[in-house]
Amino acid sequence: MLLHIPKQKKKAPAVIGLNFRGNHTVLSDPEIMSSYAFDTSTKKWEEKRGSAAYRWNIEECVTRGYAVATIYSADFAPDNKITYASRVVSLFDDPEFKAIGAWAFGLLRGVDYLMQDPAIDSNRIAVIGHSRLGKAAVWAGANDKRIGLVISNDSGNTGASLSRGNHGETVFTINMGMPHWFCSEYRQFGKNENALPVDQHMLLATIAPRKLYVGNAEDDLWADPQGSFNSLRFASKAFALYDTDVLPEEMEVYPPINTAYHCRTMGVHLRSGWHDIQKEDWVHYLQFMDQFFVGKESTNG
Repeated sequence: MLLHIPKQKKKAPAVIGLNFRGNHTVLSDPEIMSSYAFDTSTKKWEEKRGSAAYRWNIEECVTRGYAVATIYSADFAPDNKITYASRVVSLFDDPEFKAIGAWAFGLLRGVDYLMQDPAIDSNRIAVIGHSRLGKAAVWAGANDKRIGLVISNDSGNTGASLSRGNHGETVFTINMGMPHWFCSEYRQFGKNENALPVDQHMLLATIAPRKLYVGNAEDDLWADPQGSFNSLRFASKAFALYDTDVLPEEMEVYPPINTAYHCRTMGVHLRSGWHDIQKEDWVHYLQFMDQFFVGKESTNG
């Protein structure tokens, strides 16, 4: 795990997420070692150093007082239907332990460390994920109350977006193209989403009364932005049980492009552009985090 901590006397809130291409890609810093999964006998990995820095905005996060932790997702499970079980999955005798579960497992082991680091405020931990790693972040956050805030960025179907009535990525396309992501039983719902006993708003609802943010991009129709918004709306009912404000009932679509709606429990925005996580997204996420993580006590409800 790569961890950047602000130079300050007080304990820092932390945000943790997995990265796609290796720890050395999140910042142009020659001190950052390559990730375990890379073959360090070649220099090819060095060419990618700092290539994903725009996705992490680490310097801004640290300047604002946040610690940032990240781990290369392939250190836990390569995103490959042949080799996904070659790492952490191989330690378990469970043929249904698939990649999304392994990535979520990895996030939670990172949280284990953050809980005992004396420089980190263990009561103020957020988890973030983009795309398929957003699916893992939602799953990790739903399963661990130590996480005070869950941020989903363009996580799509079986992430924040509803499976029923989905207009982009579907259960069928997931299981056809990425059969290593979810358990084999999921395949029976490939073209029969209405038979699912649950949907993603129910997963989001389990995060209550902690904090939840769903971000999407206008042109990322594959991630079904409106399906994610609808999922958040339906999940609001669970948050409202805790006598806190949620999305207004009359709010049926996103706020205007590149603006955000924040309340005490949840945030949402729709960025212009395509499937990515950019500095513009981080602006909204950090503004939301500032409400609860800067000079505040635990957000764990």
